[in-house]
Amino acid sequence: MYFGHDTGIAHSIFKLNGFEMELHANIRYTAHRLLCEEELDMIFEYGLSAAREDFYNITRQVREAVAKSAVKDGIAVIFCPHTTAGITINENADPDVTRDLLIGLNKVSPNNPEYRHVEENSPAHLKASLTGSGVTVIIDGGRLVLGTWQGIYFCEFDPPRTRKFFVKVIGV
Repeated sequence: MYFGHDTGIAHSIFKLNGFEMELHANIRYTAHRLLCEEELDMIFEYGLSAAREDFYNITRQVREAVAKSAVKDGIAVIFCPHTTAGITINENADPDVTRDLLIGLNKVSPNNPEYRHVEENSPAHLKASLTGSGVTVIIDGGRLVLGTWQGIYFCEFDPPRTRKFFVKVIGV
């Protein structure tokens, strides 16, 4: 096994249940890459600075992860590891849609003096639970299968924050 620097790759070959597997970890873009015969499994980590409550379009980064993975057919799982932020798919053609979503979520989850959470961000936790922490998108022919007007959004509900999200690309 050897380890590279910055953009280097950690490399190892091992056997598990009779299958020879190869493990790579590209430090800059990839947390790990697992190759098992014809299956391909990669995780990409991205950072995001969220200055305000908003829906941040991350479709470009997800497409980038799929392209770097070289997966032609499979799925991409986009995951947010935060309790006051989420991931969703919605219209990306009209910016009023995401503004309207925020208006609606703020009406569904207003600040309430009955909330007991000491950080006073219970509405952000509620909104994150409503949007969910991740989505799954089909990959066909090396491309995300999204509707004409669909985009993938990181939803920030407790700004300002420095956040991260993961894209796991799984191919067969």
